[in-house]
Amino acid sequence: MDKNLLTLYETLGEHHHDSDTYSWDIGNWKLNSKIQRIVDSVKLDSDGIHQASSPWEAAIFLANLQAREGFVILEDRLNIGQTIQTPKFKKIFRGQKAHYKDFEPSAWRNDAWIRAGVPPEAGANWLAAFALLMKLTTEHETNVSLQAWLYQGAAQHYQIPTELLDWTVDPFIAVWFAHWGTIKKGDRGRVFCVELENEDRAKIILPPPFVTRLIRQRGLFHYTSKANKAANHELYKRALTIEFPLAASWRIPQSLPYSRENELYRPDNFILDTRDAAKKIAQRIPHDYFQFLESDDEQLIITGIETARVTVLDDALNFLIGTYGKRFSLFNWEKMLGQWIVETNNYINWLCTLSSSTGQSLIVQQSVEKMETLNRDALYLYARWLREQAPAAVRAERGQFAQDLLERLRTRYPDMMTGQNGGGPLH
Repeated sequence: MDKNLLTLYETLGEHHHDSDTYSWDIGNWKLNSKIQRIVDSVKLDSDGIHQASSPWEAAIFLANLQAREGFVILEDRLNIGQTIQTPKFKKIFRGQKAHYKDFEPSAWRNDAWIRAGVPPEAGANWLAAFALLMKLTTEHETNVSLQAWLYQGAAQHYQIPTELLDWTVDPFIAVWFAHWGTIKKGDRGRVFCVELENEDRAKIILPPPFVTRLIRQRGLFHYTSKANKAANHELYKRALTIEFPLAASWRIPQSLPYSRENELYRPDNFILDTRDAAKKIAQRIPHDYFQFLESDDEQLIITGIETARVTVLDDALNFLIGTYGKRFSLFNWEKMLGQWIVETNNYINWLCTLSSSTGQSLIVQQSVEKMETLNRDALYLYARWLREQAPAAVRAERGQFAQDLLERLRTRYPDMMTGQNGGGPLH
């Protein structure tokens, strides 16, 4: 391993991870010439794919790309202080093994179901039971009721196949994902970089507030379905792609804000136990049992959840509440929510923007409407935090935005209730 390359890689990583907005000023940086030499060494092949000679070069290429081209130009009046930042990134990254020739969620792949030990026809039950158990356990103490399917991001990271695609705003994490799993000699990885169009952006799902490793991976999820397979392929084709040989010796920069790399994937026993309990439930009930969750009838969903609670979910739910319930006390929930807000405010602000023709990011109401279906609970918690718990300067700056968002959510979703901690929607 070239020591000079490794030093440059670590230095670049340190500048990157020291910033809570994923950016740094490289305009007059003395290392620019060294970075540029690495960038120039990455050549396009005949298929339009950038080829790097190692994952270190690939990470440097991507971090440079993000710093120079991946940030929204903001008007001064949109700069709202250090605590709640306006969005500064507009590119997201996905890492995977090079042999995958498209963007295919795990639920579309037979090998994922074989590894999971659940037939695909029982998959919807497994995911629904998992999401409902997560929802009912966490809201037992907090009085915060989140949409059941918001927990699909957690399922995706705990070996339950879903129709979500993983993305991250951190290029180093994307290279790390390309290395995930067993690495054999000759294996190659790819990282895809895209700037989502507004219709794609509206399909982004945020990680739940308490799933720590998703937040540490700076992760986002793109909701898709087989009906949109062609759109997935178009996204795959328009992405900037860089390919590189995988290396068992490659590591994320030491400057990542966590002392050990395993903190990026350390398992959560609560989620593991929920996953296993949901798997047992899914294997013993009819395949269409949770079909009510797909209804547009709010009351039908509420009634269906209550029926499921006292019939198929009861034993597992009692075990989970008894074992983990206190973890979601109001005090602990507020602490987790505060950490989640700090980590994800860039995501939320970015999701609430549209890019103008000049490249400027304009905060507009219409884009919020497009994402409410997927993230209404996340937006609700965020707006409540902005209005009631944020620092005074932030409340003054974004207070009216928060109030307008809350009113729109309550108008659009009449079932939205206010509990002790700002309880969210019931479904």
